[in-house]
Amino acid sequence: MALIDCPECEGRVSERARACPHCGFPVREAVSDGGPEETLLEISPRLFGGNWFTHVGVGLLCLVLVGVVLYVLEYLRTRSTRLIVTNRRTTLHMGILSKATNEVRHSDIRNVVVKQGLLDRMFRVGELELSSAGQANVEISIKGIPDPQGVATLIRNHR
Repeated sequence: MALIDCPECEGRVSERARACPHCGFPVREAVSDGGPEETLLEISPRLFGGNWFTHVGVGLLCLVLVGVVLYVLEYLRTRSTRLIVTNRRTTLHMGILSKATNEVRHSDIRNVVVKQGLLDRMFRVGELELSSAGQANVEISIKGIPDPQGVATLIRNHR
């Protein structure tokens, strides 16, 4: 009987153990899956959620300084937000000066929600929310991503 490293906490675990005694990570599933973690998708939200009415409205406001500031802030928000979906986990990275990262393993995901209004559906953007059994509220929420149904399907297929 050999000892292996836990993929989550790096502790030594029997190769026959179902879960790591240190952190509870399901070792047998991780060992059996075998392959390296690979990134399946990396996307950013569209500017103003891809809503061209908002683009036109802010464009008209660009005649004054307030519109320029709003446009730059929204541009920085969308450029500093990344949703990364791998074959094992979904991670949301946000921020320029201060950073925030939220990660959910696909095996822990219990609920995938896609929200799209009429204009969102027309422009194929929307909001994606992920939650797990570990918390009562939504753990990852990102607005304005292109093809949210496709992203949700990709996540569901790798649970």
